[in-house]
Amino acid sequence: MLGLISSRNYTHLATRFNLLDSELKAMSRSLAEACLIVARLKLIGNENYSGGEIIKVSDRQCAIKSVTPSGTTWPKTITAQAVINEIYTNLKIEVDQNLDINLWQEVPVL
Repeated sequence: MLGLISSRNYTHLATRFNLLDSELKAMSRSLAEACLIVARLKLIGNENYSGGEIIKVSDRQCAIKSVTPSGTTWPKTITAQAVINEIYTNLKIEVDQNLDINLWQEVPVL
C-alpha cells in the first residue's frame, strides 16, 4: 500500500515538473523570438548590423548572437538565444532582402 501511494505521489510530482518545464520552454522560446524580431528591425536601418548584443525584455533578456554574412550580402542568417532556469532556446532564421523569413528552425547549439 505504501509503495502505491509513493508511486502515485512521484507520478504527480513528475507531471508538475513536466508542466513547469514546458512553461519555461515556452517563455524561453518567446524571448528568443523577440530577439529575432529586434534583429530584423535593426536590419531595416542598418544592413551591416551584425548582432552580438543582449536585449532586455521586461525583467528577462535574450541574445542576438549573430547576423551573417556582414555587409550588403543577402540572404542573412540571424541567430538568437534565450535561457530561463537553464531551459535553452536557440533559434536560427534566414531572411531575404525584404526581411521575409525563408528558414526558421530551433537548433541544439549555436
